[in-house]
Amino acid sequence: MSWRIRSSLPVCMLFVFLGSIACATQAGGSAPSSSTVSSMESDIQQTGSALVAGVEFERGQASWTSASIGTLEQVLIVLQRHTEWRFEVQVHTDELNDRAADQALTERRAEAIAAWLSARGIDSTRLVPRGFGSSRPRHEPVASSTANRWVELKKLNEE
Repeated sequence: MSWRIRSSLPVCMLFVFLGSIACATQAGGSAPSSSTVSSMESDIQQTGSALVAGVEFERGQASWTSASIGTLEQVLIVLQRHTEWRFEVQVHTDELNDRAADQALTERRAEAIAAWLSARGIDSTRLVPRGFGSSRPRHEPVASSTANRWVELKKLNEE
């Protein structure tokens, strides 16, 4: 598998807890979609929050898969466009594991997202990482519980 560093991003390595996250994408990766950025902005303006679909974490880790970088770049664009906005970065998981472990894991994941955004110039005071573990399921538990694993941005201030 070949990797390339996106020319629009600085070359970096961000160490998060026991794992590491590199600012790399697979060769041929696509740029963030403006329609997704616009959709996220619209959701935030209308409801005060936006579901961040497409962030997939490594199993049991605070690091995410390379496929998630495009989605995180979209969040970065939203934050760059709206410098007056502050957010709670919320991470949720399913209830298939130990509740205490899930709580700690989602806290680390939320912190990792906030750190990634801060490393790209977003003022850390604009981000409040918060893990919810499995305390707020969106759906009933099922064999494939990916519907209960999600990231959400909740706006903390009014314009």
